[in-house]
Amino acid sequence: MKRSIETSSKPGLPCRGNQLTCNVERDNGRKTPDGVFHSWWLAGFVDGRLVRVLAQLLRLVLLAASLAGAQAFAGPQIDIGFEAGAAGEQKLIHASAVFPAGRNVVYSIFHAINDYPMLHEWIHQTTRIGGGDDSEVYQVEFDFPWPVGRQWSRVEVRHSGNAIVWRQTDGSIKANHGRIEFIAQGDTVKIDYLAAIDIGLPEVLTQPYKKQFVTEFLFAARKQAGRMESAPPLALADGS
Repeated sequence: MKRSIETSSKPGLPCRGNQLTCNVERDNGRKTPDGVFHSWWLAGFVDGRLVRVLAQLLRLVLLAASLAGAQAFAGPQIDIGFEAGAAGEQKLIHASAVFPAGRNVVYSIFHAINDYPMLHEWIHQTTRIGGGDDSEVYQVEFDFPWPVGRQWSRVEVRHSGNAIVWRQTDGSIKANHGRIEFIAQGDTVKIDYLAAIDIGLPEVLTQPYKKQFVTEFLFAARKQAGRMESAPPLALADGS
């Protein structure tokens, strides 16, 4: 048998809220107030105001967390920012850094794409699945923070002069293409990184994540280059 719920606004009934705005539900003799809060909550979802407020709070939380994570790596060693991309694309992320090592050492680090998971925890796995004389094809699996989670990208990688160029041919993310240029400067090498990374979320949410990802990735590669450059020749040969 269905229970009936009777709603009343009769004066004199017990109420924990404002007597003028309190309704009373009578459910099997139990009386509970139904105040303005419930109506406001429902209205917030209906007109979208609550959703916009929560979205703004989420942006602030993500921004604070991302900037805090990248703070330890930011500095004169790595310059990073955003610039306009092609029509319809999100902004390109552009970074440059000077590596304290020779070109062969620096190039070998970025050429070893199967070792990328050791440079950043968001790169879960990289697997070479094909290629020819002048190009290679890799399956890259990412493990991004919530709410993005596990994603994948199949990229074609080409080695063009003093640069490594890649473009996505398939994947769960919208875009992943760019290039890394190597510029010799005496005993050091300057890296010029330019890429379009689009995971399908608004830029206001993803830009701090992109900045953190690229900064930490380049920082780890630079640190590895310093270790390799200072290692004895025999140890370097054994580790290659």
